[in-house]
Amino acid sequence: MTNQHIASNSNATDGFFLPVRRINAGLTLQALSAIGVEVLDDKPTELGYQRCKLPNWTAETAPESSMQTRLIDDQGRLRAKIFYKPGSQGAGASMEIANRYKVVIVTDERFQWAEVRDGNEVIYMTNGTRRSDRNLDAYGFNAELQPEHVEASAWLAANFPEHKNPLAYWN
Repeated sequence: MTNQHIASNSNATDGFFLPVRRINAGLTLQALSAIGVEVLDDKPTELGYQRCKLPNWTAETAPESSMQTRLIDDQGRLRAKIFYKPGSQGAGASMEIANRYKVVIVTDERFQWAEVRDGNEVIYMTNGTRRSDRNLDAYGFNAELQPEHVEASAWLAANFPEHKNPLAYWN
C-alpha cells in the first residue's frame, strides 16, 4: 500500500487508513473515539496505518502539498491534517488533530488585529492597531508576542478554558 493509495482512500464501507504513530498531543487512534473516529481493524498494516471510520468527514488533498491530506467535517471545519512521507524518505505519516478554536493575527498595509476563529467564523476580534516595525514579518513570526494576540488568547482562555485540548469542544 503506498502513501498515494492511502491519501486517496475513501471513508465509505472500506474505511479510511490513518497513521497509528506520530499523532500530536500524544493521542492514540482509540482516544479519537471522543470525536467520533471508530477504529475498524485490530492491528495496523506493516506501514503503520489502521483502518478507521470517520464521522461525516471528507478527505481532500491540501492545495499547498500533494503529500498532505486534510480531513474536513460536515460543517466545513478542519479536523485533522495527515502529512505523508514518500518512500524515498522512509515512508510513513504523522497526523495533527486540529483544535476547534484558534487565534490568528490579521494584517493589512496599515493595521493589524487578532481574531479568535471557530473554523472560518470569527467569534472575537481585537481593536486594530497601527502596524509598526515591531509588528509581524511576512511569515507571521512573533505573532504570539503581539499585544493583539495576547488579548485574543486571554479572551479565548477565559471563554474556552480547554481550548488547547484538540478533543475539546467538538460537537
